[in-house]
Amino acid sequence: MKTLFSEAERNLLREATYATDLDLRTEAEQTWERLVKYVRKREAHLTELQLGSGKNAMDGFMVKGPAGWLPRGVIVAFMKAKEGGTVGSYGKHAGIGHVIVLYDAIVFSDDPDGLADRLERLPRLKSVFMHEFTHYLDQQRRKGPGQIGGKSKKSREKGDWSGYYQSAAEFNAYYQEVANIIEDNILDRVHKATTPGHDLLKKHTKKEMDEVFANFHSFWHHLTVENGHTKHRLLTMRDKLAGSKWEKKWMKRMHVLYVGLKRRVQDALR
Repeated sequence: MKTLFSEAERNLLREATYATDLDLRTEAEQTWERLVKYVRKREAHLTELQLGSGKNAMDGFMVKGPAGWLPRGVIVAFMKAKEGGTVGSYGKHAGIGHVIVLYDAIVFSDDPDGLADRLERLPRLKSVFMHEFTHYLDQQRRKGPGQIGGKSKKSREKGDWSGYYQSAAEFNAYYQEVANIIEDNILDRVHKATTPGHDLLKKHTKKEMDEVFANFHSFWHHLTVENGHTKHRLLTMRDKLAGSKWEKKWMKRMHVLYVGLKRRVQDALR
């Protein structure tokens, strides 16, 4: 029987429950928090690093922290984006290991305080890290040799952006990135409303969240009418996946997020 998704794609997408998705995002978020913490406390060492060669060579520096704060064989590097903006990449480099690179329009300073300030003040950097760390976690879960992202890389090099988004590796990474932003935004508001002495704010927030989570349509509408990175990502994924086997898969994953997040919000606001 012919199936829509290959075995490799099913392996990458098999975690489509809220609990296991949340475990993945929690691991990525905790790693990010340790990164910022150790840089701020000057317990992380900043070392010069060059990737590529010739015209493709890029200079930056990598962060090494105390043993155990990053998974074994993983390096986080910072480099200046050639065309501006804030982007990232993930890859396995011979002799180095798994490298997550964060590219920023600003030349990163090798001063720990300056770096920590930028990491804390620019939420987009965290989002990029979440995306790239998802690639690393998916790589670890991959069965067999090789590296994830081959299809998306070839599509990107050809300028085929629909093909790029319609790949298991990018589909999962973009979903986890967006889901983390949505959870942060909503749960931060819920947390503020549930602190002692904010009864009126809690009442107002509960009414607002009841409207947001009334049904999946109201949830989706809430996410796509507010300006910002979340709206941009959601609409981009909708357009790039339209008419493909991935479109239904994306909305199903968003519904999984809706159900799981609704339960957490309702429990917190009881």
